[in-house]
Amino acid sequence: MEPWRKEVHKIGDRVIGETLVFLDGTQWVCRIGECAIGKLITDAMIYDYMKRRTDNNWTEAAVALINAGGIRASIVRGNLTYAKLLDTLPFSETYDLVELSGKHLLQAMEFSVASLKSPFLQYSGIKATIDLDGPKYHRVSNVSVRCADCVVPHYRPLERNQFYKVVLPSFACEGGDGYKMIKKNARRHVKGRVDTDVLQDYLSVFSPVFIESEGNIIVHASRKIVDEIKTLYPKPATESI
Repeated sequence: MEPWRKEVHKIGDRVIGETLVFLDGTQWVCRIGECAIGKLITDAMIYDYMKRRTDNNWTEAAVALINAGGIRASIVRGNLTYAKLLDTLPFSETYDLVELSGKHLLQAMEFSVASLKSPFLQYSGIKATIDLDGPKYHRVSNVSVRCADCVVPHYRPLERNQFYKVVLPSFACEGGDGYKMIKKNARRHVKGRVDTDVLQDYLSVFSPVFIESEGNIIVHASRKIVDEIKTLYPKPATESI
């Protein structure tokens, strides 16, 4: 039993990268707006498909989404071990590729903010404004999507009838967390690689990381909504940053 335990600790203690900034994965942050760890994960998802592109585009998919409920822990500054990565992504999901119309992509985004308990989405390759005081399913506006078929990546207004290649966790692709519109309307679904493998590969190239807020998700909320959020997702009394 002891040799087995030592081997487990050896695997968990293996350093796979370094972060120079605190990667906040708390509900207080990731379920109500853009968070650093969500940006890291979705950027890694894009990088994984960029390496496996099948045409002349700069990437196979320029958009990645992850439901905040799939992010389970923060990562403090310093060495990032395999054990810390497993704490953050404990479900061994795969990051799959689907094709969704702009209409159904927007529907998923609206669902993610339909209530304060909704499974908020973290993005890479999308910019949007969210008004939490707006009418239900009419809270997302100014949506622009990063192009994959361009020489220099830039953002274009979302087109409802255009199909987009989107990378998502397998749980969401199968309709988990209420995202039934994805499973029902995806034109294509290709199974991807395991989440922790994707992150390890990304960190092997881009470590140390220093994720900054890019303002891709702009959230507006009244004082009343902010107070409700504080009740639902209390800010931790102390954070080891």
